[in-house]
Amino acid sequence: LELSRALFLFSSLALPGELWRSLELSPSLSFLPFSHTDTVTPHTHTPPTSPLAHARTQTGAMSDAAQQGWQWRCRINADLSALERLHRRHSWVPGEAHIRPTPEVIAAKDLHLNEVVGNYASETDYVLHTIFGLDAAPDQATGLLHVQPGPGYERVVVIPNQFGYQTPGNTQHWVAWCFGPRPSDSELANQIASGIATHLGHQQFDFVFYDNPKMTLPEVYHTQVFWHSW
Repeated sequence: LELSRALFLFSSLALPGELWRSLELSPSLSFLPFSHTDTVTPHTHTPPTSPLAHARTQTGAMSDAAQQGWQWRCRINADLSALERLHRRHSWVPGEAHIRPTPEVIAAKDLHLNEVVGNYASETDYVLHTIFGLDAAPDQATGLLHVQPGPGYERVVVIPNQFGYQTPGNTQHWVAWCFGPRPSDSELANQIASGIATHLGHQQFDFVFYDNPKMTLPEVYHTQVFWHSW
């Protein structure tokens, strides 16, 4: 009884923070209502902010990311080391070895771009015509195809990447093209999700996206999308 009373009086003292920090409390005194840092730490778990998943694995079981409250369907860091760390934890996400096309695909892309240069006034005109579906007409001076978007035209198109990277496993490489005001990340994620769901006919998929640090056509904003389904 005397020991309990002494501990109660000891724990109720308003000691200065520095004095508390100097005390080495033993496990037997761990129930006292102060910590050695003189702060209160609630015993709750807050899931880390992370580009990870609310998804299920291919077997239908919840993934480890889902159990921790993380979410996919978001932007991730395009830094190579960050991508590789994420890939090692979740193999469907591209790592360092998965962010370039094969030499054959690169050669096909170069040939295609040469054809674009020979037929369109600019690469932007080509994208607006072939990806956004806008009408193109020959320029009177050059004869090259030119597109004139109407006032206020804006649209997001989510399609497979014609010259995709060497992605792992069943990971698909798509591109989200945006014309007009650049959407927020959440708006962009909704548009990407809608495009993939329309393609698949179901919601059993997850994706991540990032901007290429060296965007080939900065005049028309676009972001790289990687998704898998089960």
